[in-house]
Amino acid sequence: MVSEQERLAEKIYRDRLTRLVGSTIRTVHGWLHMCRRPSIVVPDFQRPFVWSDDQTLDLLTSLLDGYPIGTFMTWDFRDREPSDVVIGGVRLGRSTPRGSYLIDGQQRTGSLVRAFLGRRFAYDTTSHRVVVNAEPHSTIFPLSLAVRQGTPMQEWIKSAPVGGQYAAYSMLSLLDTPLFAVDCDSGWPLERVLDAYRKINTMGTRMSVEEIDAGVRRSMMNASRDEHRENKEAK
Repeated sequence: MVSEQERLAEKIYRDRLTRLVGSTIRTVHGWLHMCRRPSIVVPDFQRPFVWSDDQTLDLLTSLLDGYPIGTFMTWDFRDREPSDVVIGGVRLGRSTPRGSYLIDGQQRTGSLVRAFLGRRFAYDTTSHRVVVNAEPHSTIFPLSLAVRQGTPMQEWIKSAPVGGQYAAYSMLSLLDTPLFAVDCDSGWPLERVLDAYRKINTMGTRMSVEEIDAGVRRSMMNASRDEHRENKEAK
C-alpha cells in the first residue's frame, strides 16, 4: 500500500519533470534538415538577420577548427497556421503545422542556412578555406552540395582532383558536428520562455579574453611552482 508520504514524493517528482527544460544534442545536418522542411520559424519578436559575410565565414571557420558554436534555443508550437519562412535571407517555403520557434541562435542558424542551403558559399580545396561568391571550378566545392548530395555532388567529385575529393568528404563530416539545443515545451507561456532565455544567456558575469588569458597564465605559473617545490622536496 502506498503511503501519503510516497504519494507526495511522487507528485513533487512529476511536477519537477514538467518544469524541466528539455535539451537535445543534434547535428549541423539535422538542424539544417529542420530548417529545410521548414519546421523552424523565426518569431516576429526576433530582430532581423544582420550578420555579414565575414561573420558567417568566421562561424564556418570555427566549425572547421572543431570549436563548438554555442547553444540554440527553441519553443515548440502545434497547429500553427502555415506561413512563409525566410532564414538568413534564404526562402525555405511554407512552415509545417508543428515545429519550433527559434528563440536563440538566429544569426548562427541564418549563417548555416545561407552557407549550406544558399548558393554563394563554397570550400576552396587549394587554400583549404571557405570562400564566398567564387566562380565554379573543379577545386571549388559548393557547400550546398554537401547537404543536397545526390547526382550533382557525385559529378563534382568525379571531376575533382584527389585533394578536392578529400576536401568534399571533409565537408560531409563537418555536417556531423554536434549542436546543443534547449527545447521549451509548447505549453509554456511566453513569459516563462523568455525567463529561461534570460537565465541561460545573461546570468553571471562575462569575462573578457584578457581576464581569461591572465587567469590561465597565473594557474600555469602556480602549477609550475608547485611541481618545482615537490621535486625539490623529493630530492
